[in-house]
Amino acid sequence: MKTTDDEDLRSMPKIEIAPGLYQKLQVKAKDLGFVSTQEFIVRLLDESVRDDGPDQIDSSKNAEEAVRKRLQGLGYLG
Repeated sequence: MKTTDDEDLRSMPKIEIAPGLYQKLQVKAKDLGFVSTQEFIVRLLDESVRDDGPDQIDSSKNAEEAVRKRLQGLGYLG
C-alpha cells in the first residue's frame, strides 16, 4: 500500500552526494535514531535554511548585549 509519504518522496528532486559523505550521513542517521538516511538529510537541510527572520536575530543580539552589560555591571566582565 502506498502512503502519501512514499508519493512525496518520489516527486522530490534528486541530488547527488559523494559516496563517502553519504556513508558518513548513514552512520550519523543510524546513531541518532532516524528511520532513514534520507529523513536525516532532509532534516539537516531544512534546519540549515530555516529563516528565523531579522527581528528574531536582532532580538537575540539585544538579549546578548543586555546579558553582557549585566555581567559587566556585576564585575564579571571588564
